[in-house]
Amino acid sequence: MSLVIIGSEGGIGRRLRRAFPDAIGVDRAPGADIEIDLATADVTAGPLGAALSEAEAAIYLATPADPEAPEAAHFAALQTCTRFVSACALLGVPRLVLPSSGWAAPAPPMQINAYGHSKRVIEALAEMYSCHPTRRAVALRFGWVPADDADVAGAADWLQAVHWPQARLVAEVSRALGRAPT
Repeated sequence: MSLVIIGSEGGIGRRLRRAFPDAIGVDRAPGADIEIDLATADVTAGPLGAALSEAEAAIYLATPADPEAPEAAHFAALQTCTRFVSACALLGVPRLVLPSSGWAAPAPPMQINAYGHSKRVIEALAEMYSCHPTRRAVALRFGWVPADDADVAGAADWLQAVHWPQARLVAEVSRALGRAPT
């Protein structure tokens, strides 16, 4: 499966690049196969447009991972994500995996915040993308994937409960892509 990973140099992106070594990594950070700022780039043109035109699937991870980030960061992330999803529809990318979180429907006593609402919007984008008979998008409610697995032991109980080790991360993403886990 030809796969493009947007946000390939972030915490989850790096882990997925190891799991899917043939994937094309896209990020504004150095180290990506395609270095580009999605907030300003024409996603349908250049190397990214070419990669997406041939992709069987794309995983989009370029949203803030911090539930406490300022509201403006979540609005900006939604604008960029919407532009990306629209470009994928135009280019005919058959499968998308978009980032969601348990914050889209937090369990009490947690309260939904701007981060959670942004994930609800992304879930709606996935549903909208999937309305076309040749496309499918999954808004995957990722668990906690820490930068360092050593952080799990010292984390709060509720955070440990939503931890996704590497094997689960790969299995959940593989399932969302419609393929057997690698």
